[in-house]
Amino acid sequence: SPPILRIDPATESRQRERLETIRRNRSAADVAQTLAVLGQQARDPVRNLMPALIAAVHTHATLGEITAVLEDVFGTYTEAATA
Repeated sequence: SPPILRIDPATESRQRERLETIRRNRSAADVAQTLAVLGQQARDPVRNLMPALIAAVHTHATLGEITAVLEDVFGTYTEAATA
């Protein structure tokens, strides 16, 4: 079996602090607006989402926030079990 990746607690703590600093210093309204636009555009099957994704990243939306919006629109893929 493959080895399990273990993150050093000090590294985890540093990353959490960086994330909190980013969230504290960004405009929550701008993030919410760009995520709303991303969700709206994701519902259009012919829309190129790259500009909306870039806009969300520029407002410092996190990967988790962006993913949550896209999961809301597209759902989560679950591979079917095979016998």
